[in-house]
Amino acid sequence: MLSDINLGSLKIGNADAGAYFNNLVFQDVDYGMANVHPWFANARIDQAAGWTHKTLMLP
Repeated sequence: MLSDINLGSLKIGNADAGAYFNNLVFQDVDYGMANVHPWFANARIDQAAGWTHKTLMLP
């Protein structure tokens, strides 16, 4: 699609709510950014880091 308009090696990414990211999305982009915010989940400040870790499923 973009190769048809001669943009060279332009990288394609996507940013969306973390809950909407999945392998299907990642198959068609070069990079992805998950938009997650503990504040929108009503997480207290003392729970924010743990909530983010759990939500992103970081190792």
